[in-house]
Amino acid sequence: MLVVTAVMLVGMIAMLGLVMGSGVVHSSRRHAQRAADAAAQAGARQLLAGTNSTQRAKAQAAALYYASLNGANTNNVLIEIPPAASSGSAFAGSNKFIRVEVALPTPIGLMRLFTNRSLANVRASATGGAPLTAYTVTVVTLGEGRGMFSTGGTATLDTGTGAIRVNSSHPQAVVIGGTSYVHTSNMGIVGGYSGTIDGSVTTGTPLFPDPFADKSWPKLSDYRRSPDSGGNAMHPDTLHITSSAPVTLRPGIYYGGIRITGSGPVTLLPGTYIMAGGGLEITGSASLTGIDVFIYNTNDPTHPTGDGDYGEIRLEGTGDISLQAPTKTADSTYYGFSIVNDPLNNEDVRIRGTATGYFGVVYARNSLITLIGNGTFGGLEVVSRALQVQGNGTFGVMDPERIPDAGWKAVLVE
Repeated sequence: MLVVTAVMLVGMIAMLGLVMGSGVVHSSRRHAQRAADAAAQAGARQLLAGTNSTQRAKAQAAALYYASLNGANTNNVLIEIPPAASSGSAFAGSNKFIRVEVALPTPIGLMRLFTNRSLANVRASATGGAPLTAYTVTVVTLGEGRGMFSTGGTATLDTGTGAIRVNSSHPQAVVIGGTSYVHTSNMGIVGGYSGTIDGSVTTGTPLFPDPFADKSWPKLSDYRRSPDSGGNAMHPDTLHITSSAPVTLRPGIYYGGIRITGSGPVTLLPGTYIMAGGGLEITGSASLTGIDVFIYNTNDPTHPTGDGDYGEIRLEGTGDISLQAPTKTADSTYYGFSIVNDPLNNEDVRIRGTATGYFGVVYARNSLITLIGNGTFGGLEVVSRALQVQGNGTFGVMDPERIPDAGWKAVLVE
């Protein structure tokens, strides 16, 4: 009887040890997961600002800091940027993602009666980053200083349900001057603002990442000169259209850019238009139409002076302008982009509101974009150094087929 009792007692102790040990391990695993999640999210937010060695080091430091805040010993934290192939992560090899693994040494209590170990290493992992998702913020200004978003006089701007983000930390990063009026669903400002804004406004927000900082833009070597170009690589010459008759232009490289001062309608056939110097200017009464069109404004690297130098984008004519960015079906690389200034090009972009409007993103990270005239900007999204509003413009609903993907939100992905 004593033997049976002893055997039963051993079994009961074993069961009790298993239950207690399992509870401790389960609690420790939740603890480790919280630490891994917090660390991966903190690191991912740093990677939004870039993926160079400096930014990766900042991401690692942030991850370690948040892991320690959640009770992890940093000696037991593994950080991978990018996630290693051996990790099994779906994002292995991508510097836009950070994988964090946390190990918590956990006492196993009564279970040690049945093993020679007193601790179990409980592990948890998390992967964070910025997966490509549809980019849906209407206006972002990236520059630093006063008035990075500004309106004056009697100008009005209505972004409808679209949001505005201003990265300047200046106390007057946003200046709403005169009797001008701005309506937006919400505006986030790193610094402060002056004037009246119709909509929800939050100051002191974190920096909003440049959503297209890691995007690769066209290389001239991958494209051919348009048959309609005014010049060539060695001799850039602006194509000047003065005709009152209809003109149709074909995609390709325009060495010296395009200038339209005539009154006849101009049609851009679908494709990529590269302004290799000279920019694009419309000052006449001609209408301009382009569907599934992407315009890239750079210089002529072979002859970067005169007509080959960086030029402005000036869509200021009195005729109707209707430009629609490519859909994903039309261009799987640059879908959603209407006009892009080469990041090295700091020349201005001036866009007049029209009866028809625009659809797609205008991206000019180092340039001032000015919205002028009265009319609609359609489904337009703007990312620039600074934005000025001088007319009365309204943003419409974005075309879901013409919204580019961007890594602009730091989230946990695994």
